[in-house]
Amino acid sequence: MIGILLVTTIMNGLAMMNASPFIYTIVRGLVIFIAIAIDSRNYKGELR
Repeated sequence: MIGILLVTTIMNGLAMMNASPFIYTIVRGLVIFIAIAIDSRNYKGELR
């Protein structure tokens, strides 16, 4: 739920700044990549 709010807030901010639509995909991908990187960093080898 927090991830959805974060991505939506960032997309709305980009729309208010009149950013290029191509930037939306890049930013969304970066947010997902950072979230996965943080999650995998917290993973210490135990089974989930």
